[in-house]
Parts: sequence; C-alpha cells; structure tokens
Amino acid sequence: MKKFLIIGRAILALIAFSSLAVSCGKRKTVTITKHTTILRLSDNHAKGYPTTQADEEFGRLVEEQTEGRIKVEVRAGGALSANENDAIEALKYGDLAFTRVSSSSISAYVDKINALQFPYLYRSSEHMWKVLNSGIGSKILADIEKSCPGLVGISYYDSDCRSFYSSKPIRTKEDIKGLKIRV
Repeated sequence: MKKFLIIGRAILALIAFSSLAVSCGKRKTVTITKHTTILRLSDNHAKGYPTTQADEEFGRLVEEQTEGRIKVEVRAGGALSANENDAIEALKYGDLAFTRVSSSSISAYVDKINALQFPYLYRSSEHMWKVLNSGIGSKILADIEKSCPGLVGISYYDSDCRSFYSSKPIRTKEDIKGLKIRV
C-alpha cells in the first residue's frame, strides 16, 4: 500500500509500520548540483534488509516523480548515525533529510505511538493497515510534528504483525517445533 505526501515540489511515495519514515524541514546539508538536489536518508539496518529496500524504493520513486531533479541517497548500516536516536537528532539539526526509525524511538516524542505496538493488537495485516491509514494513524503522524517542531512523520513501514522472525512461515504452534529462538 502506498501513501502519498507532497513536500515542496517532490511527490514522495513510501511503503508503510512498526518503522517510520521521518523527515526534517531544515535543508542545511542538502547537496544541490546544477540540475539535481540530493537528500540523505539514514537507516541503521543493513543494505538488503526490508526497510532499506523500502528506503531505496522510496528514493527510486522520488527520482522518478521529479524526473531526476531530486535524488535520495540511502545510507544503510548506520553509516550516517550510530543509532536511531542519533538519527532523530541529526534530523533536528538538519544534518539529514530523512531517516527510517522504529516507532519505539519516536515514542520518546509521541507516547501515543506505543498503543500501535501492542502485541496481537491486529487481526491481520489488512486490519493493521486499516488502522494506520485511518484518522488514528494520521493523527499520530501529525503529533510528531507538534511534539518535535521541524520533524514530519511521512509514513509507516511494514515490519509485519509478528512475534517471530523465521526463514519459514509460522502459522501454527507446530511450525515452531525444532526452531532455535533467540530472545
């Protein structure tokens, strides 16, 4: 599911939960060449991880929608910030244009987001998206800007409704049998 938001003249598209794409209105460290504006996006997950793949798709869509006038440089693996809290601070100071952070990192600014993270809250992915794309999800994104002026919650990324990461689907308790579980 895609959610659109217009920022300046760029149409930005993101895939959206459990993580958030956050942007800063400040443009102190934006690189502007003769024909292209380059915006930096930080993600602490490694290249190839689902959130960084979504970040790269975001960058591709921005470049496509702006006909190459705006490029998003995705820096994965914590290359631009040691952790998510540092990335948020970098946004505040204008050192980054975007970051992808977990909703728990944003909860320091908007405690209501914790309500979205309760385990087994959603019946399905469709149910989760219905909530996130409703007024509830929009209000929480808007509350980011109210609580931390200059920061803008753009969208939710999908980390799936899950309790386990696994290389195979887990649908029943029998599917867990024999798996090593790291806590």
